[in-house]
Amino acid sequence: MGRKRRDRRDSPDEAVTPPKVERKEVRTSSRVSITEAKAELQKAKASKWKWLAILIGLVMAAYGVFKSKLIGG
Repeated sequence: MGRKRRDRRDSPDEAVTPPKVERKEVRTSSRVSITEAKAELQKAKASKWKWLAILIGLVMAAYGVFKSKLIGG
């Protein structure tokens, strides 16, 4: 009989959680944290691109107003 099997047999069931359950919980929690981090990164990038588009739009509008000689003769 192997050592692991003997240890499992001799240990009380309520004191030891199965290794598979622990590994699954760790893997699930790490996947959740990675997913949350990716979502935050996407929100930050979307905000940056939104403000860049607004700035480019304002510059184009100002250029159009200036070229149509509405301001600055």
